[in-house]
Amino acid sequence: MPFRPITFEDINQGTSKEKRRYYQGKMVVADLGSEHEARLRELRERSKELNRCLQEQFEAKGLPFSTKKDHDKIIRVSAQMRTQFLKTDLADEEKAGKRFTGSSDEADFFLHLNDDNTYDSGRAICGSPYISVILFDHLLGKQAEIGLRAVVNTGDNEKIAEYLADAIAKSYGAKKITAILMTKDVDATKTLLAEFPAALFRRQIAWNLTRSLLRNLFAQKTKAAVEQKQNQEQLTAELTLLADTLLSLPGNHLSIDAKHDATLKDALILEMCGAESDSKKPSPILPERRINEMVKDLIKKSVDLFKKKKQNG
Repeated sequence: MPFRPITFEDINQGTSKEKRRYYQGKMVVADLGSEHEARLRELRERSKELNRCLQEQFEAKGLPFSTKKDHDKIIRVSAQMRTQFLKTDLADEEKAGKRFTGSSDEADFFLHLNDDNTYDSGRAICGSPYISVILFDHLLGKQAEIGLRAVVNTGDNEKIAEYLADAIAKSYGAKKITAILMTKDVDATKTLLAEFPAALFRRQIAWNLTRSLLRNLFAQKTKAAVEQKQNQEQLTAELTLLADTLLSLPGNHLSIDAKHDATLKDALILEMCGAESDSKKPSPILPERRINEMVKDLIKKSVDLFKKKKQNG
């Protein structure tokens, strides 16, 4: 990206704020014209290929993330290549509505490159302020930057994607999410849920996680029902009881507004109410209705799968 240190002439001549940036702590004047736009288009195209490779890595490692919005995954995690990071006045950006305001279940790791495609810097932007710390803890900081710089400088998207996926897999957040999703019964889920960080049980992530927990436990129960040759009514009753049991697990530690005797369902309702930012006093009625509909839908899908497997012998 064409930019140069700011001079007294620029200040005296009143160089527009739009061209003033900070690069590594020093003010510069940036040329954000056609050449810059062409470079951004080039890097966005390369980002598509990088995310294709990253998606393959997520699937190979069994991580509950996707580079695209996927309601069966917990968080959308993508990598974005951009030009050198030139910092702007955040207050001005907020007034102009240009600050990133993604959903709470979205996280992007930005790789800023020099004009020769070598590493300039890396930074995380997430819809929830806590996610960058607990999901990208092995990618942020001076020590982590050494390995990141080396792999980015290879210019190999597959190597970069593998490095990013490995770092994310080792993160505190990924380990907590992956562990609880691997549980096979309510007792094991209860144990891990008691240790689950509230910072990860936020807004849409809370919904995605609860839905995935139900879906996974339902899958175990449905498989057992086929093997034990149960009937449809038995399975429906057991799935209904399973959902009630899971949603009744202690959840007071999952939301800062939860009462001491709050359940997982209570905490989820609070998080869903908090996501309704347009309402000063959001009602819990709609979130509770959504939860009930989600449970019914998952039960129906499990029963349909059960019937299909029985028909196929």
